[in-house]
Amino acid sequence: MPIYEYRCEHCDDEFEELVSSGTPDSQVECPACGRQGSARRKLSAFAVSGSHTLGSVGASALSGCGPGASSGFS
Repeated sequence: MPIYEYRCEHCDDEFEELVSSGTPDSQVECPACGRQGSARRKLSAFAVSGSHTLGSVGASALSGCGPGASSGFS
């Protein structure tokens, strides 16, 4: 189950909640004021974990791309 970020429209509290992706906002309860149905899911960025970044992988993966470049496979 993913963790979603919410903001309560009643008390303006922002919180995270572990819910299934199909759970409607109307079933999420605000932990600050206790109201159910006043929380709205926020748009948030996701975290990427690992030892490679796009910069280190992207540069090596894209070198040799373009017209006339060889595939590098023998």
